[in-house]
Amino acid sequence: MELVKKVKIEGVRSIENQELDVTGSCSVFVGKNSSGKSNALRALNLFFNGEIEPGKPIEFNRDHFEKIPRKRTKKRIAVTVSFGLPDNFKLRQGLEAISQLGGEFLISRVWELDQFRKPIEHIEAFTGGQLIENGDEIGRQFLTLINYRYIPNRTVPSDILRDEAQAIAALIFGRMKGDNHAAALLQKLNEAAGRMLADANESLSKIGSPLSAPSVSTSDSIGEMLTMGGFQASGAHGLPVQDEDWGAGHQAFFLYQVLFTLDTSYSNYFGWKQATIWGVEEPEAALHRDLETRLAEQFRKWAFDQGKKLQLFITTHSPIFTMASDNGVWVELNDGQTIFQSLTIPELTQAADIRGVSGWVHPILYFPWNPVVLVEGPIDSEILSHAARLTGLEHLRFVSLPNLDPSERRGGKDKIITFLKNSHGLIQNRSKQSPLFVLLDWDVSNNDMNKAKNAYGEGGTKYVLRMNKSHCDPLLGKNFFGIERFYPPNIFVDAHNVGDLILGMADNKPYSISKDQLEQAKGILRKKVLEINSLDELKPLSLLLMDIEGIYRSDNPAQMTLPLT
Repeated sequence: MELVKKVKIEGVRSIENQELDVTGSCSVFVGKNSSGKSNALRALNLFFNGEIEPGKPIEFNRDHFEKIPRKRTKKRIAVTVSFGLPDNFKLRQGLEAISQLGGEFLISRVWELDQFRKPIEHIEAFTGGQLIENGDEIGRQFLTLINYRYIPNRTVPSDILRDEAQAIAALIFGRMKGDNHAAALLQKLNEAAGRMLADANESLSKIGSPLSAPSVSTSDSIGEMLTMGGFQASGAHGLPVQDEDWGAGHQAFFLYQVLFTLDTSYSNYFGWKQATIWGVEEPEAALHRDLETRLAEQFRKWAFDQGKKLQLFITTHSPIFTMASDNGVWVELNDGQTIFQSLTIPELTQAADIRGVSGWVHPILYFPWNPVVLVEGPIDSEILSHAARLTGLEHLRFVSLPNLDPSERRGGKDKIITFLKNSHGLIQNRSKQSPLFVLLDWDVSNNDMNKAKNAYGEGGTKYVLRMNKSHCDPLLGKNFFGIERFYPPNIFVDAHNVGDLILGMADNKPYSISKDQLEQAKGILRKKVLEINSLDELKPLSLLLMDIEGIYRSDNPAQMTLPLT
């Protein structure tokens, strides 16, 4: 879910004044220790919950950024969040005033010190750049609809689960039906707990955990049934094992499963919570690599399931969690101040490696949960990514050779064939659910196609493709080399009419163009195509995408029901 679009943080801990673009369902903050990554999550906790951390109210002496302490300077902390409401965000009766905010708006929460040096705060709300009257009241009403959960590093999972005992018990009771007789009530309690933990049980099974059949540790009598004593599961020996005796990794993995079920069961919240945001510090802590990969995959699945209305903000040193995200932020401490820099996920993964934050990952293994399509050049990648967004096939990730090999400045079929030969083993290491496709230009010869398929190795016959020229508009002749032959003919005519290129036009014949003219106009044509938002106009490009999608779906039919990016 994309709810929070931008965040501006002023005067929080090491952050003097920074603005973040966090458009995406899962934003990841990567940087060295003590660079200020967690301060972004603390700022969000302060904004949504009025506390710098759970149980810690704001204290200016500790939480206010001050490079050089100055007694007479007015101290101010502010967090401003830009929201864009998803279509399934609903307002319950009695909150009609919030509708004044519209679909996109800003809420700013400000803390200052009064004459007694005590923190005071107020809220302002803006829509369309205009301050809203009664913004403090409306802003506070809106914030009651959002559940922000901050999960700091070094959290003991069983402690969080016990802190949430009442909410978990309420969720279980909410899933009970019918008979109030004591024995039946206790039985239904256990059945309801089983339903609540069904996904967690399935997840434990998938990761090969020695624990199974997790359940709520409850009492045996009605008089004590409201006391939840934590969780237990069956160990390898068949006997129950209490949650505090589980391994740290399985505790953490189980924690997230339960919290997800709890936080996204919106009908159980009084006042109807409408969305959940998690701020999670270093979720990879205490997890071995397989558990780390499984949890990253779960986070990704949850965040991109629009019906669950969950947005994630994660700090990490892990390339696995980085690659599972769709929005990246590099965090750096510069002269005592935290600086944020937005990067694409591949750029962020490379930056973390180069600067010693995380281990090296070969670029060909990027996007481990997506099919990746290698094309001949950056323009091809950009154009096809644009068409994929319009077609709803954003899970297809298009890259050119410079994205996979920084030493290469350009692409082309010959360099791609050499790259495939050198990366043969790594290509085979990609998951069968997220293969590497190679899409070469329509004019590549059969001989070069065979070379590329052989260089790819196993699967080359299936995954090395040539753009199907039958999808081209017949008005564009054979001298329209490359992806340009799949562009709408009218953009060439428009470019010709304004003198950007010279187009050969004859009655009852396809248009023609010289190689030099086409090469010189590539940038102009690219810009024109990227301005088109009509799928009908880009039908030849969308047909290319469907060729790839058809092969991908034939391998992964179950994926059709999953939210993909």
